[in-house]
Amino acid sequence: MQKAPERDPDVSRAWRSLARVPSHLAVAYCRPLDAYPIAQADAEKALSLDERDPVAHCVLGFSKKVLFWDESAMVSEAKRALEIDPNSALAHV
Repeated sequence: MQKAPERDPDVSRAWRSLARVPSHLAVAYCRPLDAYPIAQADAEKALSLDERDPVAHCVLGFSKKVLFWDESAMVSEAKRALEIDPNSALAHV
């Protein structure tokens, strides 16, 4: 998965997929404070390439909640994701 952004760094989906990995690992396999800064950076990169990426908005919002206790950022990013894709399961979580 890490090779996708290396091969084509201008593809948002590669970065958003990479952003999801640390957030999943933080659930049980590594420390959240180690994983979420990586997830946040990758989600921000994805959004810089495609602002309409609902998954990247969700990952960014959850990262901000975990890292900065910023519940309003999480809600704001989830709302933006739902505006883009009302069927986004991740945004409804």
